[in-house]
Amino acid sequence: HHTHHDLERAFAFHREILEALDEGDGEWAEGVMRAHLRAGRRSLRQMEQEQRTSDVDDPGRASA
Repeated sequence: HHTHHDLERAFAFHREILEALDEGDGEWAEGVMRAHLRAGRRSLRQMEQEQRTSDVDDPGRASA
């Protein structure tokens, strides 16, 4: 259920993490990984909120 934007952002994080590792820069890799995890957490929370809103708008959908 990720948006195209979410996936593009995740792939960009992955590429940057690999670049940092290739450069041997653990601090850079760690910083990017932390940002990646925060972005993923935000995305999941947003999806959960949208699901709850959808379930309220269509109560029959929650039990389907």
